Amino acid sequence: AGRAVREQPASSAVRFGCTQLEWRRLQQLTRAARVVHSELGEYYADRAVAATLPERGRRLASRPAAPFLGSVGGYLSEEEQAAEFKRLAAAYPSWLAPPETVGRSRQGRPIWLLCASRDLLGCRPSRQAGDERGGKPAVLYTALLHAREPAS
Repeated sequence: AGRAVREQPASSAVRFGCTQLEWRRLQQLTRAARVVHSELGEYYADRAVAATLPERGRRLASRPAAPFLGSVGGYLSEEEQAAEFKRLAAAYPSWLAPPETVGRSRQGRPIWLLCASRDLLGCRPSRQAGDERGGKPAVLYTALLHAREPAS
């Protein structure tokens, strides 16, 4: 259960999420910090609902299945993100290559690669010189680069 807090000395403000232990340590160091949202999951859920209000009632007719809403305030957990990558690759086999693990983070978490390209051209590096199709990713999306940044 994380907490999003805000500190306002002078005119600057810092918002971040922290664990209960981190919050207690922060309180020992300063009394200038205050809790803005006591439950980080609820904060993300409320933010996700507010962001979709203008879109309510709209749905793409060509979409085979609505994207999965994750368990972290509507965002996907690590396991849910891996399952969603696999679901998307299965739903769009001519556009998405199966997800690959291309390394591990410092915490040992998998770093995923999902290549999206028309007819999968460019998803594998070309082994022949002069082949224009090889090694050119069509799309690059990144997520979870910063601490507590949800994937969407």
